[in-house]
This record gives sequence, C-alpha cells and structure tokens, in this order.
Amino acid sequence: MPESPLFKDSFDGKSLIPQIPLAQVLAKFDGETVTDVLKPGKLEKKTYKITKLPKYLLLNMKRFKKNNWYYEKNPTIVNFPIKDLDMGKYFHSPTKNREGKQNIEENLKNIKTKSIKELKELCQRYGVASIEKSDMISKLTERLENELAKYKKNENADEPQKKNIKYNLLANISHDSASLDRKDSRVNPLTNGSYRVHVSNEANEQWYEIQDLHVREIMPQQISISETYILLYGRED
Repeated sequence: MPESPLFKDSFDGKSLIPQIPLAQVLAKFDGETVTDVLKPGKLEKKTYKITKLPKYLLLNMKRFKKNNWYYEKNPTIVNFPIKDLDMGKYFHSPTKNREGKQNIEENLKNIKTKSIKELKELCQRYGVASIEKSDMISKLTERLENELAKYKKNENADEPQKKNIKYNLLANISHDSASLDRKDSRVNPLTNGSYRVHVSNEANEQWYEIQDLHVREIMPQQISISETYILLYGRED
C-alpha cells in the first residue's frame, strides 16, 4: 500500500484519506514495478512475479507499521471487486522453467557436434558417468530427454492456472480505528480498534456483516469501501 497521507484538509484540519483500486496494490506483482526493499546496511530494488495461482487467494493489506516509538495505521481505502478479479496480468510462467527447457532443447539438438570438453561439462552438470565420447552422447541424450519430459509435464500443470484466473470474493476482514483525540495518536491501533467480517451466503448471494455477536445483512457496494485488512478470494473453476 502507498504511504499514509501527509497532507491535511484545508477545512477541518484532518488528514486526507485517499482511495486507490486494488489493481494499484497488485501492480507490485506485475514483474515490472520496482520495489525498494530495505535490508541491513543497504537498499535493494526488486521486482515480483506470481508463478502459481492457488484455488484460494488471501490478500493481506499492510496497514500497520511500527516506527521508532509506536504503531501507525495506514487509513487508505482500497476499492476491490466483489466478482471477477482478473489475476491474468500478474501470472507469469516460471522463467527458470522456460530457460531450462530452451537450454535442454539446444543441447539435444547439438549434442553430436559438441567437443569432448563440452560433453564432460554436461556430464558433470547432469551427473552422468562416462569416458568414451559415443557413450557420453548416448547417456546424455537419454538424460536430457528425461529432463525435457519433466519440463513439459510442468508446463501442462500450469495450463489450468492460465485458464482459471478469475476470482470472486468469499470474505473480507476490515479494521475500524478507535475514535481518539489526535493527542492519543500513540495508542496502538491494533489493540484499540475493532474488526468486522463480511461473508457471503453462496446459496442466495446475500452478504452479511459480523461484529462480535451482531450479524446484519449488507449490500456488496458497502463492503468494497471498507478499510479492508484481509481479503479472501476463491478462483472460478
């Protein structure tokens, strides 16, 4: 999530609470967006990709951050879809698998033209014990064909991931901050706030809000503007 807003509203002096789409949060996993990662003694830049899409998708919004003295809550509203969350743009087949398959295919294609030195390097890489060139070629060809079959099997396992990329919301947990005076900003929001759960009855698609022992019906439109903390989605099969 983006950092908490710093600017105040000119009318009442309160912080402006921005609203962002869930797509802006998920952009971190598009394989192109660069994220700063602070590690002891250095700042690293990383990109992230999703290489597997599970049946159930659990998204945790990082709302709480501890500074040098106390916890702070990021109040940004994340607007999320109730139905048809498309995760296709964030799914990437593992690059390692693609590169590995290409290398194996290339080695199989040129196995007979490789030098003794190149063949010995391949034997060492794949754990093949042999001395004669003809024997090395024969054993390496068999080993490479087996490795290629494994990659193709993994590719077939990824096919359902590419097709089933739409998700529907099953539940939402939102956090409501306690009504505190600004002088009490150092109060821990984790222990002084309250939580609400929104769940759907799949039989009639009616949504309910649960807080402690209180249960009431709620419109889906009201859920998507809550201060969501945890989202649970189920993949369309």
